[in-house]
Amino acid sequence: KIEPQHLGVGQYQHDIAQTKLSNRLDQVVTEAVSFTGLDINTCGQHMLQKIAGLTKSRAEAILAERGRLGNFTNREQVKAIKGIGPKTYEQCIGFLRVYPREAKERVAKGKLDEDEDDEDYVPSAARGKRKLTKAAGSSSKYRKVAPGKTCNYLDQTAIHPESYHFAMKIINACGLKVGDIGSEDFVSSIKRLSPDGLPVECDPATKQLILSSLSQSISTDYRDQFSKPIFKSEIIDYTR
Repeated sequence: KIEPQHLGVGQYQHDIAQTKLSNRLDQVVTEAVSFTGLDINTCGQHMLQKIAGLTKSRAEAILAERGRLGNFTNREQVKAIKGIGPKTYEQCIGFLRVYPREAKERVAKGKLDEDEDDEDYVPSAARGKRKLTKAAGSSSKYRKVAPGKTCNYLDQTAIHPESYHFAMKIINACGLKVGDIGSEDFVSSIKRLSPDGLPVECDPATKQLILSSLSQSISTDYRDQFSKPIFKSEIIDYTR
């Protein structure tokens, strides 16, 4: 949000070509956002457009859809946004997170938007569809949704949707529940796994990403491994 020329990082800052400085800053921010991931229900446009495949106009479209929905309940809803084609979806969706708590808050309201289609994708291990219809005798234009049925707990991880079936095989093989992702018992069980003994046939990089994502607690933040800025503790009043 701060233009490079206003950073004030040293006396030699203005000796650097401003275009190169701006491009490098943009690259660093993009890498940081990609590693950390963004909560699609709370992020702003400035950070959202740093995600791979997303431009300013696409970021604006996502925010407009979020405003219309109230909150996204799953990643698949991004597919319906104008300007987000299959290729763009494939590029960006692994970096966008949908956390079940926020998703359930919307689902608990018992309704979806009037102008949504009669069929709504319900992410699951089977990746199937479920027909949602208006309750018999109800005059409401809204379709009722059972709490928890439209969110996918894998949407809060760095695992790409195209690898969900691999992740579910691992979770099921361990006798775990996908709804427990991030819990202490779930994480400890995943950490005890040996990559060589997993019942999935995928490349090593994908397998490692899945295990890494499933072995993180809910509060895990990629930025925690870096040193935090040091502020002078004796400064307690800026009016002096």
